[in-house]
Amino acid sequence: MCVRISFVYGMCDRSTRQYLWNDLIHCADQFRPDPWVVMGDFNVTRYGSEHTSSRTITKAMQDFNKALTSAELEDLTSSGLHYTWSNTRTGTEAIAKKLDKALGN
Repeated sequence: MCVRISFVYGMCDRSTRQYLWNDLIHCADQFRPDPWVVMGDFNVTRYGSEHTSSRTITKAMQDFNKALTSAELEDLTSSGLHYTWSNTRTGTEAIAKKLDKALGN
């Protein structure tokens, strides 16, 4: 059995990330018969619960979730810290997000 593993980095710019989403969908079509894990920094959250300062579902989040649905990828169970990025500020200026994740088909 072949297990495919891909490491990704999502650019900060929403429009540039579209190339990554298209690549994920293309690879999913190629890798469908095999187990596939995709992990890395996607630079976007999936759900409002993955962001400490806003629960708003943005267009970028919608784009990400649409691509994952098309690619038939789901979050893999993780342990440890929930948030993987912070702006290192404290108090009301503090922001934390879950940008790094592992996904599988």
